Amino acid sequence: CDAFVGEDPTNETSCRHFLHFLELDPDGAHIALGADLDGCDVLPAGFEGIQSYPQLAQELRNHGVDDTLLYNIFWNNAMGVMQRCCT
Repeated sequence: CDAFVGEDPTNETSCRHFLHFLELDPDGAHIALGADLDGCDVLPAGFEGIQSYPQLAQELRNHGVDDTLLYNIFWNNAMGVMQRCCT
């Protein structure tokens, strides 16, 4: 969403945004991706929605983020929130 990553966002600016979050939370325990893109008037160039998440994951891998951390960001952390909220 351009309101968060700047005007004319790209996958690279989105990746840098995530890398900044990882500077603040190196274990990634408090970072999760959702699929609700409602309210985002402008998505990064080349990013079409959740079908583009694999490209974002690869971009993060290219910047040294390992698979364990990616699984947490893309799946485990969100599922943990849902489990805590639904039980």
